[in-house]
Amino acid sequence: KRPYLTDSSNEKTDNQTGVSFFFDTSAPTVKISLSEDGINYSTTNTIFGGSKNLYVRAEVEEAVGMSTKDPAVLSVGGVKQENTPSVTKNDNIYTYTFAPIVLSDYSDNNDPISVSVTAEDSAGNTNKDILNITIDKDAPTVKIISPTTALSDAVSSSVSIKGIVQDDKSSIAKLEYVIPKNGVEDASQEWKAMGTAASWDITFASGAPDSSDSLIYYAVAENGYS
Repeated sequence: KRPYLTDSSNEKTDNQTGVSFFFDTSAPTVKISLSEDGINYSTTNTIFGGSKNLYVRAEVEEAVGMSTKDPAVLSVGGVKQENTPSVTKNDNIYTYTFAPIVLSDYSDNNDPISVSVTAEDSAGNTNKDILNITIDKDAPTVKIISPTTALSDAVSSSVSIKGIVQDDKSSIAKLEYVIPKNGVEDASQEWKAMGTAASWDITFASGAPDSSDSLIYYAVAENGYS
């Protein structure tokens, strides 16, 4: 005879009803992505400008269900964040979006900073995905290599001006130049694009020998510094 429960004086009968249950041993899968604007996300290690915000999104695939307490936990630099995400669900895919992290709070850190999300399902199984970010606080460098400022390199006609631009962490987002009259820039002058290559070459017509025209160059790195 099987065990039984009764709440009356009725004669007992054998309990033939089976009990079924599901044993979940599979952890959820987690994939995180990072963004500095909350629109364009990357799933690779990323370089951020020091004045940017960090947006973190995690896509979690889980067939049974997620924990009702802490289904997705964000950590930055190994420190758990008190940052409760919003969540949307489509079939077995849960998308957790966290509030932006202010990167200026980490501006003194020159080493890569870990960003991770740990997901937990309703059975207590956990899984984690991790990426690294590097905060770039330095502006790019731009240098004219020819002609030099030596008197022997003085020019009074058309000349090819060559230079280099570099940034140790970010790539170059924009490189422009302008040739202002009398060596003074004003808002009416148009900056011209020079591409984003590491070396550049432009033609400069100095005009008369006593011309005071000059060249001003400008570079912007992917981190926003110029």
